[in-house]
Amino acid sequence: MGQVLEEYIAEGLKNNQQMLREAMQVDESRLSQAQAKGMMLPTVTFDASYTLAGGGRTIDFPVGDLLNPVYGTLNQLTDSDQFPQIANVNEQFLPNNFHETKIRILQPLFNSDIYYNRLISGNLLTSAEAKEATYRMELIKQIKVGYYSYLQAVRAVEIYDANQQSLTELVRFNEARFKADQITKDEVYRASYELEQLIADRTAAVSQRASAQAYFNFLLNKPATTSITIDSALTYALSQKQVSVEKALENRTEMRQLLAAEEAQLNVIKMARAKRYLPTLNLVTDIGYQGFDYTFDSNQDFWLVNISLNWNLFSGNRNRYQVQKSTLQHRMISSQQQELERAIGVEVVKATANLQAAQSAETARQKAVLAADRSLTIINSRYKAGQALLIEFLDAQSSLLTAQLNASVTKYQLLTRQAELDRVLAY
Repeated sequence: MGQVLEEYIAEGLKNNQQMLREAMQVDESRLSQAQAKGMMLPTVTFDASYTLAGGGRTIDFPVGDLLNPVYGTLNQLTDSDQFPQIANVNEQFLPNNFHETKIRILQPLFNSDIYYNRLISGNLLTSAEAKEATYRMELIKQIKVGYYSYLQAVRAVEIYDANQQSLTELVRFNEARFKADQITKDEVYRASYELEQLIADRTAAVSQRASAQAYFNFLLNKPATTSITIDSALTYALSQKQVSVEKALENRTEMRQLLAAEEAQLNVIKMARAKRYLPTLNLVTDIGYQGFDYTFDSNQDFWLVNISLNWNLFSGNRNRYQVQKSTLQHRMISSQQQELERAIGVEVVKATANLQAAQSAETARQKAVLAADRSLTIINSRYKAGQALLIEFLDAQSSLLTAQLNASVTKYQLLTRQAELDRVLAY
């Protein structure tokens, strides 16, 4: 892989929109993990309330009826008015002009949900990172293949241009021979026809080049018409890498993604089972002020420590059903994992065979170009000497054009097969 393509790959990994979204999903999973860890820390809240009330239920307290006879007797004995008469009390239940201002600290002491949520969030983060890595490998392959497709399209236009020059020269040569009464007019027309056909084919090749250019720039998140640097060093830039199904299974991030998902489901099962048998234990501490009139003094300050235990004895078998549901999901993920292992094995065999076939075809295509070029050179000399027919020259010209196009396709197809094998092996 040449330096130019490496720079394009780095640019694509940095700017591709799907790659950016995958990175954001990893960041989101990382924040979820941090959030799950934060649930193990205490929660501190500030609460303040002020109540005004009137009416409602009341309670009668006959304090006057109880104390007034006693006070009257005491006044008679002391011959004084030291003990006044008091009225009965009628107190409403709703507190009026009452406030409570406090800081509450809630510390989970034992909560299986918090523990397993932290584990599950870690599994999901691993899965998201593996998913990002999977798309990264896929994007690298797409950029390589897109670049090779563009180079192939560029080369096709160059081949058509070279053959157009040859046919243009043939038309001029035949026109001169016709004026000299050496050939008939039909040979001029036939040469002109072949030239126009080639021009039409070249137009289609130019359109294909523009499409390949637009797609490659799309992968890099750049304007469709942005020029692309051509790296001729890619011709035989094939890497020699160990081909092994075991190595592919070890490197493929899809496997890590499924393994993380499988581990997450196991933790979901454990969490549901723990919820069936284990309680939750919390420590609650309140520190603040409470009383009538909105004042803060030593008469209103208070503190309260509370340890709460909650044990779910029965919840309509919901936790049991959750265990069964999570178990089924775990089995489905295990099935996907086995299927992926077999699919990767098939991909390795197929990609290896395709690369070997492309290598053999590339060698044969290059030999075909050399043979067609030599044949055209000989027939061209014979045609100009009047020793060969026009149909022979056009056939040789068409054979060379076809051989050159096929060789171009095969050359970049060889690099494409290498990119596909690299993707399968996760190199």
